[in-house]
Formats: sequence, C-alpha cells, structure tokens
Amino acid sequence: MNLFGFLQPKTVFETSTPYNEKIEIVKILGTTKLRTYGGTQSVTYNSILSKSGYWKLAAEIIASKAPRAQNILFLGFGGGTAVYFVSKALPQARLVCVEIDAVVIDLAKQYFQIDKINNIQLVNADGFKFIEGPEKYDVIFADMFKGDYFVEIPNIDKFLNDLKNSTNLNGLVLFNYTFKKNDSVNLNAFIEKIKSVFGNAEFSLVSGAGEINNYLIYSFKN
Repeated sequence: MNLFGFLQPKTVFETSTPYNEKIEIVKILGTTKLRTYGGTQSVTYNSILSKSGYWKLAAEIIASKAPRAQNILFLGFGGGTAVYFVSKALPQARLVCVEIDAVVIDLAKQYFQIDKINNIQLVNADGFKFIEGPEKYDVIFADMFKGDYFVEIPNIDKFLNDLKNSTNLNGLVLFNYTFKKNDSVNLNAFIEKIKSVFGNAEFSLVSGAGEINNYLIYSFKN
C-alpha cells in the first residue's frame, strides 16, 4: 500500500446539479465523504469522523429527548450519516427523509450503505414545501445545508411555524445550524427567534476545526 496516497484525499466522483454547483465524493483515510460547495455533508457511518462530528450527537439528543418517537422527519439527507445513528438508537421509528437533490439520493445509495438503515422512506422533494403537508411527526430534524451553512430560508417565521404545525404535541424539533466562531450576536438572535415560536430552546455545541461551529438547537412543542 502507498501510505502517502492513503493519506491524500482522492476525489472519485464530481458533478453539478441545479441545487448544488459542486458535489464531490472524496475518499481519505478509509473514509468516504459527501461534499457540496467544499463543505462535508456526510461521512461513512463506521468512520472515526462520523462519531466525532455532529451526526452522532444529533442522534443522541433525539434518542434522549424523544425515546418513544415513532415518526421522525429529516429535512435534508445527504449521505444519511445522522439517519443511520438515529436508526440504531431508535430501531422502532419510521424515518422519513426529504432530500431536494435526486443526485444526492443516488450517491447516498451508491456510496453510503443506506440499505443498512431500517424503516427508511426517502422522498425527493423541497423540505420547505414538504412540511406544508398535513402529516405530523414526533421529531423533526432540520439539517438542510449548502456547503458549510444552512440553506437560505425563504421566510424564517413561516418556516418555524410550519415546523411547529408539523410536530406532534410534546414533540421535538432539532436544528443543525452553523455560525462563525465567536458570532454570539447571530447565534442568540436565531435562538430568540426559535423561542418566539416554540417558547423554549436549548443547544449543544460541536466545535469545528475551522472557522465555524455546529450548534444543535432543539425545542419542544408544548
């Protein structure tokens, strides 16, 4: 084995779509990554990176805060890393996963072993429009990213109220959101906006290696 080659990232697939100007499948140190606009969206579930990133912590929050959840909605799928961990923590739950980019869904099937996820239902749709529907969920995880940041939200008040309306009473809504380090102004403003709709909000921090941090912000529908 060429050790130097093993340590270097290798792009094995690259394309563009109407939703993602640049999508890459990158392999490094035995890990496969799904990247868009240079930001890592997913890694193979059995890699060291998957356990140290936000994906596993998100599953732990969902499992601890909503242990009896039967119906879980994921807005944003990527390669399904977080979905995999939730499926292991809550094997009884139905997992509805909404991804706007059909190419991302195809890549998840090809590179990320999503056949190992039980009770999964993949839906190719716009998450903002999907939650306008009548179905309600015990948990909703909003994880829609373009590169390193959450996709642009067309109307934040409508989005938060649609999330609330799509959640069962006492249900959990979890956001994966990123802010630049030390950007407490925008972080606090976003949390206050969530509180104005749900009446409550807490968060856990996943410190990033670069200039941004992930914040897993969660609220309950009371």
